[in-house]
Amino acid sequence: NLCKEGSFMGAQGQPGCFSDFVCATPLQCCKLPPTISLEAAALLEPIAVALHAVSLVEAKFTDVVAIYGSGTIGLCCFLILRRAGIQNIYMIDRVPFRRGFAKAFGATDAFSFEEARGKLKELTGGKGCSLVLDTAGDDASLEACLHIAAVGARIGLLAIPEQDHLAYNPHQARAKELLIINVHRSTLLLREAVALFADESAAAHLEKLVTHRKPLSEINAAFEMASGYVEGVIKNMLQPGLPAARPIARVGLLGGGLHCRPGYLDRLQKGCGVEICFAAALQGAGLSGTDELERACGQRGIRYLGCFDGRSELTRLAELFECDLIFVGNSCVAMPLDLAALSAVVRQGVVTTHLGLLPANSDPDAVSWATLRGLPQGATTYFVVPGAPPEDHIIDMFAAEVPHRSALEATSELLGAEAERRLPLWLNALRTGDFDMSAMRAVRLAQHQSLEAADRSRRSCEGVALCGAPNDSYVSWGWRCSFLERFSDALGRVRTLRPDGSAVWFVVVAASCIQLDALPGEGTVIGACKDGSRFVVRAVDGFVTCKAEDGAFMPLAGELLRSAPTPPASCLHIPPDFAGAALGPQPGGAVGSTAAAKSGHGGGDGGSVPPPPPASAAERPKAPASGSFAPAERPAAANGLAAPAEERKVNIFDLRFEDSFVAEFQALSGEVLTSGRPLSESKYCRELEAAFAELVHAPHAVVAPSGTMALNIALRAVGVRGRAVLTPSNTFFATQVAVENAGGRCVMAECESEFMQLCPKALRAQLEALPHGSVAAVVLVHVGGLIAPFAGELRAIAHEYGAKLVEDAAHAHSSYLDGVGWAGTIGDIAAFSFFPTKVMTMGEGGMITTSSESLHQACREIKNFGCDLSGGSSRFVCARGDGTNGRVPELSALLGLLECRRVRERVARRQALVAEYVKGLAGCPAFEVLQQPGGSCSYYKCIVRLRGIDREALRSFAKARGVAFTGEVYHLGVHRMPGYAAEHPAPLPATDEACANHACPPLYPELTEDDVRHVCAVMRAAAAELAEPPAEPPPSAS
Repeated sequence: NLCKEGSFMGAQGQPGCFSDFVCATPLQCCKLPPTISLEAAALLEPIAVALHAVSLVEAKFTDVVAIYGSGTIGLCCFLILRRAGIQNIYMIDRVPFRRGFAKAFGATDAFSFEEARGKLKELTGGKGCSLVLDTAGDDASLEACLHIAAVGARIGLLAIPEQDHLAYNPHQARAKELLIINVHRSTLLLREAVALFADESAAAHLEKLVTHRKPLSEINAAFEMASGYVEGVIKNMLQPGLPAARPIARVGLLGGGLHCRPGYLDRLQKGCGVEICFAAALQGAGLSGTDELERACGQRGIRYLGCFDGRSELTRLAELFECDLIFVGNSCVAMPLDLAALSAVVRQGVVTTHLGLLPANSDPDAVSWATLRGLPQGATTYFVVPGAPPEDHIIDMFAAEVPHRSALEATSELLGAEAERRLPLWLNALRTGDFDMSAMRAVRLAQHQSLEAADRSRRSCEGVALCGAPNDSYVSWGWRCSFLERFSDALGRVRTLRPDGSAVWFVVVAASCIQLDALPGEGTVIGACKDGSRFVVRAVDGFVTCKAEDGAFMPLAGELLRSAPTPPASCLHIPPDFAGAALGPQPGGAVGSTAAAKSGHGGGDGGSVPPPPPASAAERPKAPASGSFAPAERPAAANGLAAPAEERKVNIFDLRFEDSFVAEFQALSGEVLTSGRPLSESKYCRELEAAFAELVHAPHAVVAPSGTMALNIALRAVGVRGRAVLTPSNTFFATQVAVENAGGRCVMAECESEFMQLCPKALRAQLEALPHGSVAAVVLVHVGGLIAPFAGELRAIAHEYGAKLVEDAAHAHSSYLDGVGWAGTIGDIAAFSFFPTKVMTMGEGGMITTSSESLHQACREIKNFGCDLSGGSSRFVCARGDGTNGRVPELSALLGLLECRRVRERVARRQALVAEYVKGLAGCPAFEVLQQPGGSCSYYKCIVRLRGIDREALRSFAKARGVAFTGEVYHLGVHRMPGYAAEHPAPLPATDEACANHACPPLYPELTEDDVRHVCAVMRAAAAELAEPPAEPPPSAS
């Protein structure tokens, strides 16, 4: 509930705990042990806040503590402090019954505001309290905290004040050198809270905070009791109860829809244990599918009643059959039916399944519009309640993975099959009241990414009823290839006009984006197959291969095809020069936006990119001969990609910052320079640590001036000085430099072939051969950002032999693998890099993450010269001999913080581009793109295994055609480099093979899909020219 990335459950606009279902990420959910009741569980959130507060103020068992405010938060802080072994804890409150409750709860004593000053000074011998927590949150409580605090004390501010500004005496705070700490959220401590109160007696003690209980119907009275401090109220618990079970045995089917599919009928009869009382069509809903429904009913013994009038006969029908549930087709919901009367006579209600995710995609033709807008595909089942938004009555919802270039019919079939599979699940949930909403997480994430795009699309279509096909199914050859493909997939079939005015219906088979400066105009038929099956048309940015519905109407080479005149007012008009890749996610808003360059860049590709320079006349491709299938000089590749245009340039790297990003950085930089705060290790360093810890789901994070220094500090904290550290040779040698500078001794380890990472079998053998305990750490490098499925096994092996597992996660910002975890939390400690080419940057910088409080504290001390950070702030004492200067400037941290806010979007962009590489190189035996098997990968590099093609020849071939390959992940094992070869003579054949036989084409978020397609075309051309043919089979014995 206190996660920055989520919406506060219960605030205005969020249904919160008064909703039947709440979307939450797995990170927010903890399984309760049987010893913790639901009431005690509801108190674990304030307990988590208290845990976080006690951690921030660094409470010590020798502290004398005063807590201002004896409400829920104050008493939760008391519980945590007492569990930490602190004995002297005093509670202060204005309300007498709260003071009495605090004493009965176990406080050392409790005082009013007026008597607290004198009493606490007396009890502490005039020194005051070393730790003071303010959970009251007003001027008087803050002033009282300052007064009773001892010299050098810590004050934690936990309350949310009613006013925007609190007044306090700065001279008193300064004279005592008080440290004032603000507490805002719980920082991923819910699991620790569950563990802390898993004991039955501890949970029972926590439950004592619940002094009153009210049913949900008395919610107003409950809030008034709490806000009015009614006598005896500490925590007033609302008891809403669980969803009521709904007996469902008899169902009826009305109108066409998913429920008329044969598989759906079979599931209802055989898998759900219900009786289908009747099936009927509805007048006005169209007759499509009625014959099939009648036939399917006859085959299954279901009574089919023919066609009914939805306005006058439905109620009588429902009363006659006494149904528990009636299924209606989604198209029927918009008809003039008397749904209110129908719902009144159906025992449990009327339900429908909508092929679209509500509320993002509520259009009647939801599958088509999801494709056109680039929205996720899925379905929503809900109760039809007249006058109420469907999303308020959702029963079930799922999102589906749809293959690229999935046509309308195939997508609808996939969604229908999944709806059939989920039917027994939600019917059983209605019967039991126990709903499995596990699919909601995927839906929520998909909707979060697409709602803005859908909103822009709706705004652009304002005043247009989205019925019928957009443009009346006519294409424009002024659209980009990618949108022509999308348009064809969305509608199933599309059309264009021949010069004589006749329409040609067709589907888009494939499209190839290439430079076309010298070829005929848009809409020109470049060529056609002699068998009359396919024809090729020039679009604005390439060639489109089309398959005619009727070969008799095949266009001829040289014909100029065109769009229809302005389409009917009842359907959406997409301008003929629309430059986007999808209707929804275009920068700038309107469907008709032409801001993106018509060169194949921009639109849905993540930003506007200047078009490549025009080719000279001598370099431009010539028009093909009439009747040819593709341009003579530019044949299509085997996967439909066009052969490369040599004049196009794809740079090795590009890093851009949005104008808003630059403006915010400039403004906040000025604030840093004028704030009076220290210019290093201050506000933005702490905020960056908190933000990055949340990004990678780590409890602790420590910022460092570079990725190498981050690894160095982590290794020092682990204690590698004078001991061996096993490192992969397949890594950038900064890994070994960090080990050496931390005082460790490098021992090179072998990698495996699939993920190019440490081999578990080889690691175990290597550790077995060394004296037990002689190895301090094993370094795991997440190569290219990929998490290997065996990473958890590596951790177990390292621990078995007394070594720590240290993650070199320089590439793996936000990478995650199901069953293994998040990069940065898999090992004992981890290091990330923020070098300019990395997944995110702060110019130069790094970050350490760990789940260990002791390692976290050690890293903080080491980076501050080995300083004892538990002492006063003005006099430092060196507590460690392994300290160094790892401090970070505020301006660098500010850049990192702003980058942290956009890194998820940029990682998603990298993932999309890698998917484009996979598609573009599919079927070419010379290349295989290395992918993470599930989860989410940062894809710092696109790693392509090479088979039968020389890497240097490939790089040279690509360079000559304007494509600059990046450096390999690692082109040479460290054990082969002069600085280490003499010390590590042992052969590492798997490492040598991995380093030598891979390449890395360009990969950065600023690339466009067209760039990637061009690179793939270049690589395919290289493979055709350079790859070695497969070896001849040996002759037979005969």
